[in-house]
This record gives sequence, C-alpha cells and structure tokens, in this order.
Amino acid sequence: MQEKGSLTAEPGQLNKTNGMQGKGLGELLFEARRNFLDYEVEIVEGLNFNHYELLKTFNYYLNSRFETGDQNDDGSERFFHNIISHRCSQTTKNIDLDTKDMYLKSKGEKGYAASIILRAVMQKWMRETNFADLLNLLAERLPQMGAVVWKRCMRSSEEEHYPETSFIEDVSLLELIFDPSVKRLKDSQLVAQRVLMGVQDVMRKAKDGVWDMDACKAVIAAQSGNVRRSKYIQDVSTADIGAFSLTDTIPTIELYEMHGWVPETSLPEAFLKELGIKPDEADSLEYHYIKAILDMPLSEGNKMTNSILYIEELEPDDFPFLDCLLPTRLTNRWLPRSITEALMALQVRMNELVNRFFQALRSGSLHIFQSRGSGPVNNLLQDAQDGDVIITRHPIEPVAMELRAFNQYQTEITNIERQADLIANTMDIVTGEALPTNTPYRLGAQLSASAAKVTELVREQCGIFLSQVFNKWILLDLIESIDEDDIIEIAGSAEELKFIDEAIRKAKVYDAVKTYVLSSNYLPKKEELDLVEKAISEEISSAKDKKLRIDGKFIKKYLNDQMEYQLVFDVTGENTNKKVEDEMLGNLFQIVASNPAVLQDENARSLFRTIAENSGVSPITLSALNKAPAAAAPAQAAPPASAAFAANPGDAAPGGGAPVAG
Repeated sequence: MQEKGSLTAEPGQLNKTNGMQGKGLGELLFEARRNFLDYEVEIVEGLNFNHYELLKTFNYYLNSRFETGDQNDDGSERFFHNIISHRCSQTTKNIDLDTKDMYLKSKGEKGYAASIILRAVMQKWMRETNFADLLNLLAERLPQMGAVVWKRCMRSSEEEHYPETSFIEDVSLLELIFDPSVKRLKDSQLVAQRVLMGVQDVMRKAKDGVWDMDACKAVIAAQSGNVRRSKYIQDVSTADIGAFSLTDTIPTIELYEMHGWVPETSLPEAFLKELGIKPDEADSLEYHYIKAILDMPLSEGNKMTNSILYIEELEPDDFPFLDCLLPTRLTNRWLPRSITEALMALQVRMNELVNRFFQALRSGSLHIFQSRGSGPVNNLLQDAQDGDVIITRHPIEPVAMELRAFNQYQTEITNIERQADLIANTMDIVTGEALPTNTPYRLGAQLSASAAKVTELVREQCGIFLSQVFNKWILLDLIESIDEDDIIEIAGSAEELKFIDEAIRKAKVYDAVKTYVLSSNYLPKKEELDLVEKAISEEISSAKDKKLRIDGKFIKKYLNDQMEYQLVFDVTGENTNKKVEDEMLGNLFQIVASNPAVLQDENARSLFRTIAENSGVSPITLSALNKAPAAAAPAQAAPPASAAFAANPGDAAPGGGAPVAG
C-alpha cells in the first residue's frame, strides 16, 4: 500500500533527470486527450481523418440529426431522410449471434467429459449473466460503428454469483483515448477510459483499501458543484471539472483508468520507492507497464495538479480490452470503414435532394398572380369573393410555381437508394424481398448464398473475437469456480456420473504414465499400465460418498489440460466445418452399419481414413471401430517394477518398458 496521500502530486515536480523535468501521469493523460481530440491522422499525403469527430458524426446520422442544426438560416425546418439506420439493421439481422452459437467441442474421445462439463457450466453462466444482451449489442454496434470494444472486469469477493471471476462490459468508443493509427487497441502505448462514478463508489474503494483514501477525498472535494450533463471526453473543462449528474443533487465523479507504458520519470515518488527505485535515479528511458486511476488535471502549465487514486505495475498480457473490428480495414487507422461511414456521402446527397424537393413542394402550393398595373384587390384569395367581377385595365395572370423536374428528383432518389444497397450489401435477395416471378428455385438459392458471403465474413470476425473472449477471460475463471457439487449437478444421472468418473480415471492413468515417462524416459509395459489402471479404479470405487469420489482439484487440472489441447471453442465454423463433419460421419455410419465387414479390408480402411482426414474427421475414430474385444489375460503377479510404478510412477526404476523414441 502507498503512504496516505502520497499519490497526490503536482505533475512535473517529482523527478528531474539529466536536467530535464519529467512529466507526471496527469500531464501524460492531458496531452494524450488533447492529441486524440485535436490532431488528425494522416493516412496518406493529403488524406486525414479525426477519429473522435468521425464518431460524433456517426451518432448524429444514426439519430437522424444534422450536425449544424435542424433548421435553415430562415428558420424553416430541415428534413433528415435516413438511409443508414435500416441498412445497419439488416446487417445486424444477418449476423444474429445467439448463446446457442457459443459451442465448445472436443477434438477426440479423450476430451468428451471435459466438453460436457464446460458446456453445461458455460450455458449456466451465460443465462445468469444475461450474456445474450451483449451478443445483441455486438451485432447492433458493429455495422454502425465499425468496431466494438469489450472490457474484462472482476467481480468482488462479496458477489453472490461467481465471486472473484471475470465479467464483460461494453465500452463506449466515445470514452476511449488511444492512438487511432494502431492496428489493434493493445498496440497503443497508452489507453485511457473515461469512467463516471458515484461518490459512494469512490469511497467504498477507499474504505476497502483498494484506492488511496486521501487522493479519493481530494478528488471529491475538487467538485465545484456546477453540474454538467455531458458524457463525452471532448466536453471536459480544464478550469472546472464539475459534476455529472442529472439530478443536480448527487455529484458523479469523473475518473480515468489508464493502461500503458510510461517512463520512470512520470511515476509518483511513493510508487518508485515500492519498485525499489530512488526518485533522483529515475531514468526517462526506462518504461513500466502500469494501470492507474486518476482524474484529469485542472489547468495547463506548471500549476497543473491532479490526484492518483490507484497505481500498480502489470504485465502487458493483463491488458483488459479486446476489440472486434469489421473486415473492412483501412491503412494507418484502427477504425474500419463501417456501413455508416460508407454511406455518409450518399446521406448528404439524399438530404439535399429531399430538402430541395420539399422546398419545391412548399413553393408549388402557393397561388401567386401577376399584373402589369395596380388592380382593385391586393390578394385574390382574401379580398375577392365568390361571384365578384373584377374590373381592371391589365390582365391578372397566375405565376407559374408548379413543381418542376419531379421525374428527375424521383430518378435521382432511386439511384441513391440503389447505390446505397450495393455499398451496404442490402439488395432484395439479402433483405428477404420476393424474387421476380418465375425465378428458378436453384438460381434463387445460389444468389442468396452468394449475397450472404459478405455477412458470413463479418460473422467469422465476431467468432474469432468471441473465441478470444472465452478462451482468455471466461473459461479459465469458470474452471476455477467449479466444485464437486457442480460436477454432480451437471451429471444429472448415475450413468452420466459414471461416464465422467471413467474419463477422470483414464486421465489419472494418463497423468501417471506421463509422469513415469518424463522421469524415466521409458514407456511402461502393458501389465504395468493394467496394474495402475486397476489401482486407480479401486481407489475411486472404494469411496462411499459421491463428493469424495469427485476429486475437485484433479478435475480442474484435467479441464485445464483439455482446454489447451483437446477442446475447441467454435462460434461460426471458423475452426471446423460442422455441416461437412456431420454429413461425413453420418455417411460412414450408414456404410459400417449396413456392412460391418468393410472395415476388415485393409484397402477399404485406408480409403476411409483418407476420406475422413480430408473432411476434417479424425481417422482415429475409424480405427477404433475396427478393434475386436481382446481375450481376458490370466491373472498373474505383477513384477516388482510394476508394483513400484503403481505405487509411485515417478520413482519407478527405468528399463521396465520400451525406451521413448527421440
């Protein structure tokens, strides 16, 4: 723990190295925010883009609002004809990820029990954490913004369900500060997330000893009471940090969670001491990967002050953000080209065309007359009555105000809509519109499959992203949370429990064999394997209580081993072609069931193995079908080496079996 109040400091006053004044974390954060908001990324010469301004435009267009206001200079209303939102919804519909798509499978018989256990635990976790909402949000945001960022957060030990395990939080792109030119978010040297917290939450962290108490009080005291309702980093004032509350009574504290590489000269003095570094020996060329919680400095210059509530050194692998990006990547920028961005130019043309059309309608509805001289009335519609005879020397003629070029307006609107469909891949065949009459069924199916290829690529990107989320964050925590009661509940019946027990028994035998081979460099003999298997089976069967039969510690080791080598988390068929495998196994089953003797022919077995390998099915599955039940061997006493191996595989004398190749 840091000394009380030691993390509150003036940036720039802590360290001086080689005559150069170092910048504190607050100044680094302030400059990172200013650069992120003000400076554009140059993709190529003359082609620049501003990440934050682009995101703001996205939000305006998706909400059918003009960035310059919804009224013309004369005060008349402007109309926004949205051509983006419903096309994004079509892509969302076609992505359509559900919890049933989160599929964990085993590559072989060895991992069947592990896949059964983890699938049940995973489905229960998704139900209780409402993971389906996150999947729907992913499918909705991805075509709109081009990218989705999830953050790994940890539950406290006081949580009723899944304490001290990971949960996922969707992060708003408008509240992330990073280098927008990197390929992936983890490649940015600094990443800061703007977080709004209540006073009670900040003080709870301080009372639990997680955050520095004096720094928390300083941040709360700095609130001036001027309430602002903005929730975006661009509107943060450096003169008045204010509060962010809609009620004007309970303030909300603005903090930043920063991850990244920072020089030693930017670290607080107390933290340098914890690292064993003297403040006057801090090196500006030595960098540390840290996580820090701090507030935005109040003003520029040497008087800039801020408070650091929490800081620790981490490994780069502990980076808590993962990004899912559309496959439409562009050069030298993180944000891919979304449907919203691709249709922005067409949206401008459509709005101009529609507003001109409505102006023409408004003008065409007017009844205006002209005359070469003054007449007896000023307004025919108001001054003249039905049956009046108007005496005038000059004829009164109507002014031509009718709507012109209506067909051209209609043609141009149709062209814009058609071009938008091509860009967003929302043609009739994709959106589900009826095909023209007399279209052959096979042709319609072929067109539909071809049009869906673009969305399949997006689904694969989502599948890769979700596989990373589960493999890195979720499944490992779920394995640690499993206990003996969970195994019994998952089994559900005596037969399923027996199947799991058998898998655990085989895993223990394999573990014993592995230990023996690694220690002696020799493979055990068959009678030694039989002896170990018998001893482990008797050990499992001798337990009377089911809870004692399930070795929770070994099961966690077993599940972790299977996760590394045997289990595959597949969402959209990126790793396996499930349809092809199922069809292949079904065909092989029919052949073997109708003619079991076919597997006795060596040529047929070789052909079957080749077909299975090319289809993604393990040939070992077919080899197992050809095994005939072995005759029971007569009971005999095990040799001394076998007995030693069964008692303690690691201490068995080498030479009891065949040497390991290589």
